[in-house]
Amino acid sequence: MSDTAAYTPLKPYAFDDTPIHGLYQTKSQIFTKMEQCRLLSLADELLLSIVETLADDKQSLARLASTCTHFKGISEPFLYRDIKLRSTVEADHIATSIKANEARALAVHFIDSCSSASNRTTNFNFLMRDFKNLRSWTIESPYTNYSAWVEEQGSQWVENDLEQIIEVFQLAGLASTLIEQPKPLVLLQSFTLHPHGHSSRCYRLDRLGAIFLHPSLRTIHLSCVNIDKDIEYLQQHQHTTPLTTLIFDECEISAPGLASVLCAPKGLTDLTLGENLHHSDFPSIWARRHRRDSHDGLVEALLQQAHSLQFFKHLRETSAPVRGFNLLPKLRKLELSSVDIRQLFKYEHFLPSDLESLVLIESNETWFGKLDQVRTLLAAHWLRNLKSLSFIVTLHHLAETLSDKLWGATLAQQVHKLAYELRNRGICFQIFVRNDCSRTIPPYLDGERIPQPVVVYDSQDYSFEARLGEEIPLEERRDKDELTEEEVIALKKQTDWQVPYCVVCWGDSLEWE
Repeated sequence: MSDTAAYTPLKPYAFDDTPIHGLYQTKSQIFTKMEQCRLLSLADELLLSIVETLADDKQSLARLASTCTHFKGISEPFLYRDIKLRSTVEADHIATSIKANEARALAVHFIDSCSSASNRTTNFNFLMRDFKNLRSWTIESPYTNYSAWVEEQGSQWVENDLEQIIEVFQLAGLASTLIEQPKPLVLLQSFTLHPHGHSSRCYRLDRLGAIFLHPSLRTIHLSCVNIDKDIEYLQQHQHTTPLTTLIFDECEISAPGLASVLCAPKGLTDLTLGENLHHSDFPSIWARRHRRDSHDGLVEALLQQAHSLQFFKHLRETSAPVRGFNLLPKLRKLELSSVDIRQLFKYEHFLPSDLESLVLIESNETWFGKLDQVRTLLAAHWLRNLKSLSFIVTLHHLAETLSDKLWGATLAQQVHKLAYELRNRGICFQIFVRNDCSRTIPPYLDGERIPQPVVVYDSQDYSFEARLGEEIPLEERRDKDELTEEEVIALKKQTDWQVPYCVVCWGDSLEWE
């Protein structure tokens, strides 16, 4: 949810039906003074269209709702539709306003909660059962950064706020014994949670697994959770939920834990499995690495969604490819980090034969040493449908060094030659760059800059097809896979223009341009 769509309340926020500075409060009264407000002579359908244009301007909506009862009824559904909470005081103001008029709870469709650290709990979470029309819910603990979770307030957030969240999902889930109809959050489509544990970076999923039994959720995004064992109660509801997209970000996940989570969806199509790569305060780092190195059960867990899984992204430390992806017949796009490319293309069981797009994610600057290994793909005859191969490379350079580091020496020619050979197989070759000079690490939280990958080389920008179709001798055709000096210069200029870079300012602090 964008900042412009979020609501920042006026103070006082709650509205009532008393006259304001002599303005008339009902439409019939205003009609008697039509010359004072001709706008209200319009049909309600036209008024609704006019007010809808202010949907992103919450301050104007609040002022309009304060003028009269009629505008209040038209404006409030837009005023309360998107709620963005950034402090407990703000959350309590809105909670008080909603309690004063229960109809306002039905207007809420989107909630983005990232309240600042406080020594008390907000009353807002007690209202979650009343948001019958809620579609999207994002929650971020105020103690999930800078090791703040080790403090007493961090534990209180887990015991109070997070427990209230769990209780709502338990009441709303398929395992709920609640007789009341409709159940809470009956229309919820998307849920994002950035938590922490009791004085620890990761929260043990366990009871929070109730979110995977929600009857309407399509998208779940979790960060910093620990699923180190099987969640038995999920096994009782196999292939029953409509979940299609699941994202784990910086999580500790065992194969049995993943298997229990993946048993619930009817047909999961997109899965991102981001293992814990940036947070080293896990109790047993050796146990964690041992679990990562043993991925024998990973594919077995994925096979529960083999009938539907089309996209899989795996972020991990170990480089050995995972065996068994060829058993996922629907898989069309695969993203892998720090993988041994030579092994990846050597055996058929590492990749599905119908794979269409492969993205290789490299987090260090030795990525160009793997380019020669990519040529082993040319012998992988079983990848008959592969149409796109991409590198996503993370660099850490200032403005004056970025393009030279990326395209210096003969690297540009090396990339172009490889792209020429791949296009002989009908494969498009791309290179994306993330230039990250910030001090932020995943999961990226509210207000943090996310380093987005930018394409710096695309083989489709060059007329390989026309050259390949020419009837010219092979020795002359070889010259066509080389960039001219002017093309290399243009490539560097394009990189400098497209990729955001950081500049040093005020000591060692950084700014982006």
